[in-house]
Amino acid sequence: MVSALVVTLALLVMPIQSVGAQTLQVSVTIPSFNVTINGKVMDSENDLYPFIVYKGITYMPLTYRMNQFAGLKYKYFDNDYTQNTRFIGIDNRTSGEYVKHDATSANKGNYKAEALDGSVAANSNNIADFYNNASQEYPLLRFRDIVYIPLTWALAVRTLGWKYNFSSEGGLVIDTTQRTRPIIDLGSFQGGPGGGIGKTSYLIGEASYVGYPDTTLGDNYNFYVMFYGKQEVVFDLRNQLSDADYYMNCTLDTNGYINPVHIIAPTINSNIFTILSVKQSASGAKENLLLKIDMTTGKIISSDIIPPKQAA
Repeated sequence: MVSALVVTLALLVMPIQSVGAQTLQVSVTIPSFNVTINGKVMDSENDLYPFIVYKGITYMPLTYRMNQFAGLKYKYFDNDYTQNTRFIGIDNRTSGEYVKHDATSANKGNYKAEALDGSVAANSNNIADFYNNASQEYPLLRFRDIVYIPLTWALAVRTLGWKYNFSSEGGLVIDTTQRTRPIIDLGSFQGGPGGGIGKTSYLIGEASYVGYPDTTLGDNYNFYVMFYGKQEVVFDLRNQLSDADYYMNCTLDTNGYINPVHIIAPTINSNIFTILSVKQSASGAKENLLLKIDMTTGKIISSDIIPPKQAA
């Protein structure tokens, strides 16, 4: 919590530094319809950082105030491990009220924004999920030095798990108050020794999500579950998995190599989480195990050996 009585404008709006090549300039407009976030109608006409519209899609500004109100996290990475990548994802809401940044004059007409370059990690730490922003029909934009995200159905509903409705009468109505997606740990984006060892990956289901360690190396035994409408629960499976090293969502091939090949995909069916893993004992012996975990109790209920020829 910020305890100072005066907070600088730079902290409040979190301007994004210009990084990389400046790319395509695009035309944007101010919404002609209401935009309502968590019950509050946005005053885009008089906000310095208004909602904008590009190619018929409404865009949200990632200011400090909006991120706290909507429950969002934004961070830019450019290091040896994660290059020119913008993470946008879920965070805990820390403000129940949104206060606009007063514009010196009313917003109206057309404006120019920039389509950003680089990669986008949309609530994921799995590099396979990252996408090239420039190739998107609705890319991330920069307007008045603030990054904006497109409120498409794919991003707002499927990725961020928000409630979303649009009508000619009510305009765009979004509710972010009930979190249904995981808060991603950004440690693996930093690289360094281990290069992301101990990262947690996630399976998003229709009624729940499960987080699991990529490997138990690094003393990483935590499994996470949220049944939507309830609180996230963490189970420490150390006592059940400390007999060996486990590599989750991996396959032991017929040559004895561990591969991140997801031939048997993880599933969550009711409260049972099923995932293929490779178990490697202290002697170096390896085998494929199909683990089934009851995510209401955190107990492994079965551990079946899968021959390499079946898993590969």
